[in-house]
Amino acid sequence: MLDAINKLSEPQKNRVCELDWGKFLEIAIDCVESRNLFLYLLDRVDINSMFLRVPPNIELPINKAAVHAVLGVPAGTEVISKKSSKELSNAKRELMAQLGIATNKI
Repeated sequence: MLDAINKLSEPQKNRVCELDWGKFLEIAIDCVESRNLFLYLLDRVDINSMFLRVPPNIELPINKAAVHAVLGVPAGTEVISKKSSKELSNAKRELMAQLGIATNKI
């Protein structure tokens, strides 16, 4: 993801901001160091209670405060405008074309 963000031109970054997704441009994580760790944690997410349960007795809530703390996305104070699926699809297709990514690769 970081590589894709770094390839964006200023007009492209401005367009992402216009779509109210500017916080994603601030992501600094390049990759998960261990795919196995990522899969291990993902397997331990209880989607019914929205807790990450790691044995023997660790339970971490997945809520707006946690997502805000980890990703820096708005925690309810900012309004994110809703876009139609057509607008999002068009924006994604346009961005992929500008980055030279074939649409069948994603």
